[in-house]
Amino acid sequence: PPAYFRRLREVAARADRGEYLPHLWNTLIKGFLKEWNDLNIVLALVLSANVAFLALPGTSEDSASALANLSRGAGIVSMFVTLGGLLTSLSLIWLHQPMLGTGSSDACKYFLGSAYSSKRMDPLQGGPSESKRGSFLRLVWMATYLGMPLVLLVWSVIAFVISALTWTFLFSAYETRVIVVVLCAIVLTTPLVTILVFWGPIASKDSLFGKMARSS
Repeated sequence: PPAYFRRLREVAARADRGEYLPHLWNTLIKGFLKEWNDLNIVLALVLSANVAFLALPGTSEDSASALANLSRGAGIVSMFVTLGGLLTSLSLIWLHQPMLGTGSSDACKYFLGSAYSSKRMDPLQGGPSESKRGSFLRLVWMATYLGMPLVLLVWSVIAFVISALTWTFLFSAYETRVIVVVLCAIVLTTPLVTILVFWGPIASKDSLFGKMARSS
C-alpha cells in the first residue's frame, strides 16, 4: 500500500492543481493493470497448490491430531485468503480497465471524488486544510484497497508455509524435516534479500514513475 500511495499522491497533486496529465494517468492505470494481472497468475498457482495439498494423507482425515488439524486449518485459511485476493484483483481490473484512454477530467474525478464536482460548482467551498485532509484520507483508503491483492497473497503464502511445514513434521523422517526447513528458509529469505538490495533505488525519488511525473 505505501508504494501505491506514493504513486497516487504524485498524480493527485497534479490533478488537484488542474494540470494536463493524460500520459501520466494512462501510465498509472497501465501499471496497475499489469501488476494485478501478474498477481492473478501467482494467486491462481497458490490456490491450486492449496487444493492439492489439502488432499494429502493426514490433512483430509476426520480423526486427526492437533498438528494435523493445524496443518489443515492453515491450508484452508490460505485457500480462502488466496481466493479473496484473486477476486479482489479481478474486481480491481474490471473497475480500472475502462479507464484506459481517459483524460484529465476522469483522473480528477478518480482522485478527488465528490470534491471534484463541488469544486467545479463552488470553488470557494471548504477550506484548504479541510480539502487536503479529505484528499489525504481518500488516497490512504484507495492505496489500501489497491494493494489488497498483494497483501492477501503474502498472508496466503505464510499460511501455506505453516501448513506445509506442519505436515512435514508430522509425516516425514528427521532427515527430511531438516532438508525441508533449510530449503524453506532459503526460499523465504531470498525475496527479503532481493527487497533489501533493490530497496534504495526503488524507494528513491529517481524511480521511473517519479521521473515521468517530473518530466510530464
